[in-house]
Amino acid sequence: MTTAAKAVSLTLLKTTVSAALTLIAEVVNISGPSMSAGTIDVTSQDSTDREFIGDTLVDGGEVTFDCNYVSGNAAQKELIVLLKSGAVKPHTITFNDSLGVAGTLIAFNGIITGVSVDAQLGSNYKLSVTIKVSSVPTITDAS
Repeated sequence: MTTAAKAVSLTLLKTTVSAALTLIAEVVNISGPSMSAGTIDVTSQDSTDREFIGDTLVDGGEVTFDCNYVSGNAAQKELIVLLKSGAVKPHTITFNDSLGVAGTLIAFNGIITGVSVDAQLGSNYKLSVTIKVSSVPTITDAS
């Protein structure tokens, strides 16, 4: 059987700048959203084993990413503005899994909760960013 897996490349991450989704320059890696659902312990005195039911409140998790710092890039600058504001804004991740055209789309609202600058000798300037996803992301498969 031949695999249908695709190599990761040309994945696009966008954030909201002045009400428009704008590409964040030179993203190196992306992790998340790391969604999870909890359980509720419903064990009672007449239970013979622990019993659980699913919690219907899903946590959208976090998205973390690193990018090469690009001086003057509007989207990278906006990440710090959004960190300070605490505003919930739309973000998207688009996979390149459909032969060079826009593929799977992950759309979510989130709050920038961390921006870290990395300036190590012998390396380039980098940003590491954390977005707390505020609701369950919508995943739309490539057509």
